[in-house]
Amino acid sequence: MFSRLPRKQAGKQMGTLGFTDSTNNKTTTDRILIVDDDATLCEYVSELLARRGFQPVVARTVLEMAHYVESTAIDLILLDIELPDGDGIEILREMRNYSDIPIIMLTGSGSASDRIVALELGADDYIKKPVNSRELVARIRNILRRFQSNGQNAPGTDEPCLYFADYCLNVQNRTLQGDGGEVLLTAAEFDLLHALVDARGRLLTRDYLLSTTRGRGWSPDDRSVDVLIANIRRKIESDRGRPRIIKTVRGGGYMIASPVSNTQPEPELFEPRQLPTTDYRRQVAPTSVAG
Repeated sequence: MFSRLPRKQAGKQMGTLGFTDSTNNKTTTDRILIVDDDATLCEYVSELLARRGFQPVVARTVLEMAHYVESTAIDLILLDIELPDGDGIEILREMRNYSDIPIIMLTGSGSASDRIVALELGADDYIKKPVNSRELVARIRNILRRFQSNGQNAPGTDEPCLYFADYCLNVQNRTLQGDGGEVLLTAAEFDLLHALVDARGRLLTRDYLLSTTRGRGWSPDDRSVDVLIANIRRKIESDRGRPRIIKTVRGGGYMIASPVSNTQPEPELFEPRQLPTTDYRRQVAPTSVAG
């Protein structure tokens, strides 16, 4: 249903149309796609985002959503779990096969299983209805701020690339390259992996990682970080059952076990092993001449 349109390419197609953010007097072209069949909610969220300087676009069905995603540069999607012509979870699953556009799921239930499934499939965040206006705007800004590097190095590092294991984490382009090509990460997955790699082997607690990737504190029933770690391991570890790159410290948190470098490691040169030389010529004992 959706054609391939990665967010980082779509953003380059945006024009000069901008809206002034009354809260900080900044002009933004961030286009937010609201996908929900609730007309009242769509109107409320659209007016809210417009007042905060965003450019809202509304889709009431999956078909309308597909049209906007394929024809418009979308910066972030607010996606309802239940739609009249489709399942939001299945739409999320399909989009994550080809696109890294940040997606915040809107759910009417507080079920932990819904949140966990959404995160496992690559959602960047989730918000329970009814929507709190300040929370919604804060989470949108937080995700966009992390996702849009604008060609600048991310805070905490002076290098555009960090090398670890067999991967190159490009901080400027927000991409992860491996031997097999680019590894597609969601915004939240990239931020968490960047935090771990930039720590260079230091232990990071779940509370720290959650505040870094989601801007809020950790609670005992919040498995967001664990789900994101599992997603990243599935993409970079050769054996998820025995991870060698991201280590779990029971009761502590997570850490990168692989050495991290700011420069690309030199390829190892193959040096053939020197085999011992053997003289296979038949040794002939000297003959004595009888006198």
